[in-house]
Amino acid sequence: MIVKFLGRNREFVLGYCSGGCAARGYMKEVHTISNDWRDSAELLRMLGHPVRLALLAELAEGPRCVTRLHQLLDVRQANMSQHLAVLRRARLVDYHEEGNERCYYLSRPDLARALLKFLDKEYPVRRLSKKEVKRRAGQRGRQEGAACAARYAEKTERKG
Repeated sequence: MIVKFLGRNREFVLGYCSGGCAARGYMKEVHTISNDWRDSAELLRMLGHPVRLALLAELAEGPRCVTRLHQLLDVRQANMSQHLAVLRRARLVDYHEEGNERCYYLSRPDLARALLKFLDKEYPVRRLSKKEVKRRAGQRGRQEGAACAARYAEKTERKG
């Protein structure tokens, strides 16, 4: 039996646990792709262009008018306008008009700065041996099995 329900921020699917819990009839939570993850993926997709990242980096320094952004980045103005429109749809930037010019600013500065900080770091690649991968997977499986057994024992104690 599989039961589906919506949690506060995630969609859950309840299904039988594979570690022998099914024989005892205990259910385990399995996380599926939620709307939160879809929204995050869409935001990352919108950031997936070097011009957009450069625009965010410039705007992190403070508000800039389109002509100044055009001078700083070697991009055609029509192309830059399209990239700024994408960032506006993502609600990362917004603008005020001053005469004939639009001046853009970060509408979610903490998020933009956190993303830029994240992208600025070096993250080394770690290679694991086959033996180490199996060891870590086995530890995780034992932890999940122990947690499942503890929940089963708690459930049976309440009945008894």
